[in-house]
Amino acid sequence: MSALLLLLIGLVSTNDMSSKDCYMSGHPGVPGDPGHNGIPGRDGRDGAKGDKGDQGPIGVCGTPGKDGKMGEKGVEGAAGIPGIKGRRGETGERGPPGKMGPQGLPGPLGYKGQKGELGLPGPQGIKGDTGSEGPQGPQGLTGPQGETGLTGPIGPTGRQGPKGEVGYPGEKGILGLRGEKGQRGDTGEKGDKGDTPNLPKSAFTVGLTEHTKLPSANTPIKFDKIIYNRQNHYDPSTGRFTCAASGTYYFTYHITVYSKNVKVALMKNGTPVIYTMDKYQNSEDQASGGAVLQLKAGDKVWLQVYGGEFFNGLFADDDDDTTFSGFLLFADTLTDCSRRAQGHMRTGTHRSAVDWGAWLIAYSRDCSPCAQTHRKRESRGRKVKAEVKGNGGHPQEMAQVALLYLCALVNIISVYSAADNPCLAGIPGMPGSQGLPGRDGRDGAYGPKGEKGDPGPRGERGLIGPPGKVGPPGSFIQQEQFTGVVGFHVGLKDGFPTPGSPIIFPHVWYNDQEAYSTESGKFTAPLSGLYFFTYHITVFKTDMWVTLRKNSNIIQYTYNSNDFSKSLHASGSSLLKLNKGDQIWLQVHENRNGLYADNDDDTTFTGFLLQQLPS
Repeated sequence: MSALLLLLIGLVSTNDMSSKDCYMSGHPGVPGDPGHNGIPGRDGRDGAKGDKGDQGPIGVCGTPGKDGKMGEKGVEGAAGIPGIKGRRGETGERGPPGKMGPQGLPGPLGYKGQKGELGLPGPQGIKGDTGSEGPQGPQGLTGPQGETGLTGPIGPTGRQGPKGEVGYPGEKGILGLRGEKGQRGDTGEKGDKGDTPNLPKSAFTVGLTEHTKLPSANTPIKFDKIIYNRQNHYDPSTGRFTCAASGTYYFTYHITVYSKNVKVALMKNGTPVIYTMDKYQNSEDQASGGAVLQLKAGDKVWLQVYGGEFFNGLFADDDDDTTFSGFLLFADTLTDCSRRAQGHMRTGTHRSAVDWGAWLIAYSRDCSPCAQTHRKRESRGRKVKAEVKGNGGHPQEMAQVALLYLCALVNIISVYSAADNPCLAGIPGMPGSQGLPGRDGRDGAYGPKGEKGDPGPRGERGLIGPPGKVGPPGSFIQQEQFTGVVGFHVGLKDGFPTPGSPIIFPHVWYNDQEAYSTESGKFTAPLSGLYFFTYHITVFKTDMWVTLRKNSNIIQYTYNSNDFSKSLHASGSSLLKLNKGDQIWLQVHENRNGLYADNDDDTTFTGFLLQQLPS
């Protein structure tokens, strides 16, 4: 029924719509029932993804979760590279005294004390009763002879007796008064200029660096910090000093000990000469040693760790030094051939030309390092000399003398061509006298001029002629000469000098030239040259740190830690090339002023000139 009603309503609506131009619209009808659901649309997820939305606000923190279980222990990592040595800390305050230790063993019996002073005399006692008479004593000894009586009158003169024997010589009389000074004599003629002596020189001072500290054992220590090595007799690539001139040498070493024990040996040609050992305690320590050695040319000297890697605690860094020094004290005397040469030079004016020629051959033979190869030349020289003497001064003598000179010169040239020859150069031979004049060629008639011949083959090189005459002396710059001794040896009188300024050593043992000033604490070089300085320090109560300075530049450091109330020792030395006017002094570094001296402890500073050098 409702469906039919709806159909009628729909038809009426349709007719009204079609005839709206002719009729007025009526009131809207009742809404119809909703239609059936349409077919479902496509899933929206198939579309493209939209843009990311804005971040939302932070949510409220939740409650903390429970601790998880402990994980297993990881694998131990490799050891890291050791860090750079830190700066020294300030000295801590002294701790409280420790507990009383157990009673020690009784000490040894002390020495007998000195005799006490004589006591005061006691009061006089009461006089005693007279004793009984004693028995008669034995006869006394004969008394001394009485005084000589007065001289009696002189008696008559007696007869003259026989002549007595010669008496013993009397005692030497007292030296008479010095006579008046005589008049000054005339100035003599100026002598010929002597040869300038060529004295051998050899010295070095070297040290370790951070690259060569804690050196390997049982091999020469290679000191690569060169302080002085002008002659290059020390080889830093091998660590060995090679003797260039035979003589007496002094070697010394000063070691900073750190982190390990130290045991070193001073070696000469592979043989230990002296040992030095120091057991490392804490912080830094010092060790030193020195020796005087007799060396020949070619001998080698070096410093070496002895006893393995547990004894190589030789240390060095920017403010700690370990040094090794050596220098020639005096060279050996002249060689036999040089002494013979000087003997011939002194007596040469009384020798004949033949003697000089034969001596030249003998001199070249004796000075040669390979004398056996020159025996034929030697015998030839003796033979010619014998022939010349046998001719009794015949004019042929001069030709034979010339042959002697040629043999000698060839011999000397072959000897001195070797670079390693240790002998000095020979002196020039004495020129021979002028030969007899030849016959005058004008006595014969001139012949016809011949045709020019073909050039002949080139002849062999002739022998070297005799040396020419000595030329006039050349010009030279006169250097200031000094024949005295430049040096000083001074010490402290008390301890703990003021930091930040030169240490003043007021106790003077030697300072004749007053090159060291006890007012400024500085040594001023009076001459240009090579100097040696050394210092030996008693360390007491606190740390000690000093620097050796040259014109305000630090040359080397020496440090010693003293954590105990006892005396320790430290030392250092260096070879320095100074110009005239350069200044050297010791100075406390960073307030470590534990240098000490008293009546039975010394701290000393020493320096002296080894060799004068041109300015």
